[in-house]
Amino acid sequence: MRLAIVGSGPSAFYAAARILSSEFGNVQVDMYERLPVPHGLVRWGVAPDHPDVKNVEHRFAEVAKDPRFNFYGNVNIVSQGGANPRSSSISSSSSSSSRDAVLSSEADALESYPSAIHLPIESILPHYNSLLLAYGSTRSRSLGIPGSPDIFGRGGLRNVHSSLDFVHWYNGHPAAHDVSLGGGGGAKHMDLTGVQKLSIIGAGNVALDVARIVLRAPTALGIAGSSEKTSDPTIDAHSNPGKELTPLRKSDIPEPVLAHLSSSRVRKVDIFARRGPAQLACTTKELREMMTLWSNAETAHVRFEGVREKDKLRGLEGLQALQRSSSPEYRAKKRMLELLWADEASKSRTSKKKSFKVAKNEQQQQAPHMALPPTHYDPHSASTQAVSQWALNFWHTPKSFEARLEAEDRVGSIRFSVGDGQKEVSKDISTDFVVTSVGYLGAPLLRKGKSEGDDDAERSSSIIPWDSRKGVVPNEGGRVVRPAVDGSSKIVPGLYVSGWLARGPVGVIASTMYDANSVADLILSDWAQQLSSAHSDATSPDLLLAAPGQQAPDLPKELRESSRPFVDWKGWQRIDREELKRGQELGKLREKILTVDEMLRVAVQ
Repeated sequence: MRLAIVGSGPSAFYAAARILSSEFGNVQVDMYERLPVPHGLVRWGVAPDHPDVKNVEHRFAEVAKDPRFNFYGNVNIVSQGGANPRSSSISSSSSSSSRDAVLSSEADALESYPSAIHLPIESILPHYNSLLLAYGSTRSRSLGIPGSPDIFGRGGLRNVHSSLDFVHWYNGHPAAHDVSLGGGGGAKHMDLTGVQKLSIIGAGNVALDVARIVLRAPTALGIAGSSEKTSDPTIDAHSNPGKELTPLRKSDIPEPVLAHLSSSRVRKVDIFARRGPAQLACTTKELREMMTLWSNAETAHVRFEGVREKDKLRGLEGLQALQRSSSPEYRAKKRMLELLWADEASKSRTSKKKSFKVAKNEQQQQAPHMALPPTHYDPHSASTQAVSQWALNFWHTPKSFEARLEAEDRVGSIRFSVGDGQKEVSKDISTDFVVTSVGYLGAPLLRKGKSEGDDDAERSSSIIPWDSRKGVVPNEGGRVVRPAVDGSSKIVPGLYVSGWLARGPVGVIASTMYDANSVADLILSDWAQQLSSAHSDATSPDLLLAAPGQQAPDLPKELRESSRPFVDWKGWQRIDREELKRGQELGKLREKILTVDEMLRVAVQ
């Protein structure tokens, strides 16, 4: 069996590992990635101060050692378009104007990745028996309110950015640093110059990542426990052992980003949640990191403003509702609320753990009233770092971003509808910078010759079905299905999808592994059935890929004869070694290469 995988993130590698470790010895897995480097979400999405999460890269490297595995980086899989006699029309939402429709044109693909080999999916299908789509969610969901950018990051007021763009920036993604991408306008540098108040819309894990990185950065170039810092990171690296550097300084955050963040003067980070404490979308682990920032020498200047009494009461009501409904989320939410207003300052190994009891009688509700860490510095404190505060604001629904009077193209405030649904009031809150963190969306493979103004069904691939409302490839347990007008659907033989592209941007890397393993088992099961019973006839109008024994040898002609280079695994290893070397010279984990052209130069040495 020959399997092609589009994408190189956790879902792609876990599926490859499962298939290569199966009882089927005669298999080959080819992985395609539009950037020269692999690892997807692990490299571009995991926060730099979470290096332990990135350790899965070692597992992926073991997969790549298998001689039956091939990596093809710098290869952008697109759709050539046109009528396909062996496929029916794709699925589309009922509203072609839906802001959730994540679609673009082949021209955009060429401009966005000018150095890549643009390989039509139609060209690779004859070479493989199965195709797995695992390229994740590549767009940011838009709020769709006045002043906000669209799903492509266009429009909106200055200093209003998506969390995707902000995370790409601090993780060194070329989309944020390489001006050659996106037709020369791809670099999306975050300018925090003069920013004192930063607002984050959304309260999930990504929102907390953004807040934490911003709050940790001002002391990152100093030595832990010291108020001294230098603008030259090489001085820190050479004059101080790596162990004396702060965790963020030792991470793989790019030096230009760290230098900019460390010089920022952000003094207040506001996180706005649409609902209440019992509906927080983050995990307890992420919240705990935020709640304990003040207790570390590196971030002793950070203070949490605390939770308002009425929000505590509403949080208890929400928790009671979960308890009454026997919700599986009850225990996790209980731990989260216990943490949210626990006195972290008084916790120690010898202190008795505080209990958080929910009154069985609603008339006996009583919110825990626990002391919080001080919100102001002791003037006699040895630390000279200015205090920074962060706050969780519940029941805030953004309605518009308002411009500054003195700068009409720049955000100056956010207009909210504040309330819990029973009583709503309009409120304007000033801000200097906004990050919207309201989720991600998948994007279909791009189709040649179509523009963004075309109908959904015309803009995306004629081969791969697409659900523009959900931003996913329609599927049943990982098998791609083609929906019909009458509401029924038909499995597309040999075509599979996994990860966020299959189920939406939910779950962590561990849950992605379970999903990928499940889809890989389906691929193997279907292949075994084809071998034993000729499950798919080569002349079937539904068959897109090659039947057993009929796959074309070698690689697609466009890939073999391209004047542009593709990056194999050895090429990636050259990039990896160079980044590790640069990082070692700076006393850190790695220093990422920020442009595609430089990646290619290193890879083909």
